[in-house]
Amino acid sequence: MHPLEFTEVLNGYDIPMFIDFDKNNAGLENCPKNTYCETWESMYENLPGVFEWLLANKQNRVEVLLLGNQKWDAWDDLTTGKKRQDRLRKINDLAHEYGILMGADIPIALMQQHGWAMINVRDDFEKQSQDIINRVTWAFDAHYDFISTESGLSEFTKPSCDLMLNLFEVYTSEVVNKWGREAITKVHCSTDQFCTDTDESGNYKYTDPRTNEPINFNFLPTYASNGLGVLPHTVQVYSFDDPTAGAYGNENFSYMSDYMMYEASLKKRDVIYYGETAYWVNVDIDVPLFLPLSGQRRLYDLRKTAKTEKEGGYQITGQMNFESGWEFGYYISNVVCARAAWNPIINEQDDWIAFEKILSPILTMFGEYKKQILNAIVDLSKDEAEILIYGRINGKDSIDLTKLSGHAYMSGSDTWVDLPRMLGLHFTQPDKVHLDEPNDPLWDAARDVLTELETVFTRHSKKFQNILSNAKNSLDENALSYLEEITDLVELLRLRAKYNGVLYKSQDPDNISLRSKYLLDGRRILEEATTIIERRVSNFRVPSDRIAGWRAGPTTYPMGYVWSAKTLYFWWRDQGIAEQKSELASSACYLNRMQSLELVFGKGKVIEEALRLALKKKGHDSDNATVAAMLADCLAPPLKEFQFPRDL
Repeated sequence: MHPLEFTEVLNGYDIPMFIDFDKNNAGLENCPKNTYCETWESMYENLPGVFEWLLANKQNRVEVLLLGNQKWDAWDDLTTGKKRQDRLRKINDLAHEYGILMGADIPIALMQQHGWAMINVRDDFEKQSQDIINRVTWAFDAHYDFISTESGLSEFTKPSCDLMLNLFEVYTSEVVNKWGREAITKVHCSTDQFCTDTDESGNYKYTDPRTNEPINFNFLPTYASNGLGVLPHTVQVYSFDDPTAGAYGNENFSYMSDYMMYEASLKKRDVIYYGETAYWVNVDIDVPLFLPLSGQRRLYDLRKTAKTEKEGGYQITGQMNFESGWEFGYYISNVVCARAAWNPIINEQDDWIAFEKILSPILTMFGEYKKQILNAIVDLSKDEAEILIYGRINGKDSIDLTKLSGHAYMSGSDTWVDLPRMLGLHFTQPDKVHLDEPNDPLWDAARDVLTELETVFTRHSKKFQNILSNAKNSLDENALSYLEEITDLVELLRLRAKYNGVLYKSQDPDNISLRSKYLLDGRRILEEATTIIERRVSNFRVPSDRIAGWRAGPTTYPMGYVWSAKTLYFWWRDQGIAEQKSELASSACYLNRMQSLELVFGKGKVIEEALRLALKKKGHDSDNATVAAMLADCLAPPLKEFQFPRDL
């Protein structure tokens, strides 16, 4: 669902997906002017390297989120057509040559982020059942080995629990009983959704067997047939036990661990832990934030799970990792997570020593500097846990973690954080004291967190720079390039922390006379960060326009997954809010990147754009230009790419 390195090729699409490169055998000659183009065949050539990586890290299966949309079928059967199916079959046959099983994630009813929903919720049940059967048949005819699905209409909305359970049964029966394959469903960590369906006597139909209260809708598979496996999912860097500072409306994810182990203890169905090494949106790789801590936290979760298994005499079936890209050092956590699934090193009592042991073989290329680099990454991860997750300053606990976790300040904010926050709704990341809230009682405490962040990451940046300086003449070109990359990424952590501190100083009522100076300091830091970003972009492992361009694709996002990192979008947005050169900078919809209807419902892009243009025009023709422009920005981003600082 995210615009990653291999989103198009694994979905059977060219870039752009609506261009017929086969027409007249012209290939890229059919590419329109000023358009980035790659053929499916050229991207397919990269896949053997992916499968080799999987084997090298003891992985035996891949799950592909198949994207789709009804309107695409009006354009040469782009979702259900033979060409796509043939391409997917070719990928799956290649994977089988490597001994890799391939799975397709096809939601039953969820259309969020262009999920390829099997059914239309407005159809009658007979039609829905046949649509599920047809989609399952299509997928297995493309040589997929298993199918996973999603519950609900989105992560945050649901149909009736009666209907969802009946649809689960049709899906499971077709996959398991007819085809003899695995059927699995995601179990999300969204909150405030419960099964309140009642029987004729007014009693709840679906209660949690552990509490007798209405069951969390995400846990409804407890009532499904045993053939339906579950993938309990946690998000972002947090372990089961970590405080999440309100992300997704949660205090922590311990309840997901409890549910997972409860299902495993019943020994009725497959139970697969589904954590992640990058969430992508706002909080890690697209800022960018170098977080080797993510790999350590996935190792921690697997160690905790293994110990519970040993004590309880039962086991989960395995692990599936949700990853959102390999750039900006995220390959480190991906490797750690992959290897931890086979050996979480449970004989080692200390979690950090276990992390050292699993990380150590990955760093062999650094030769005599391996130990220094290993210690530096582990020490960085320890401090990330202390300040980012726990908000500790000099070892002291946070006075209010709901707004004072370091992660909240290092993360980026956008419309789809600011708008629900303004409306008093849950949102997907930890909260903070915002730039424009100097009267918040926690303002000074927030400034203390920012100071600690800069102090911590400055220390680590110096450490990596010293190692790099000493190792330059000793490492081979390949090892040196990795060390240079990691050193750049830690320096970006320092600059991000310093930048945030400067912007908050510019908004402090006690610094009014120095406001302009601090804003200029912010611009200078942006220049430093841009230099590093440009160096990293030039070293991307796939073409930068594929993953960092402003372009449409099969996802709902009008940009590649590291576009925000390449442009330092979150940094510039904060700069614009601090400078307030535009009246629009005070709006929650300032510099909105997302198409809200398309994102949630899988359609509505044309309507959004038409309304946006109409509101912009209304603003030009009236005295209420600012209000109209703010409303327009909430609907959709501009067609042309943002340019900074021009568009502040």
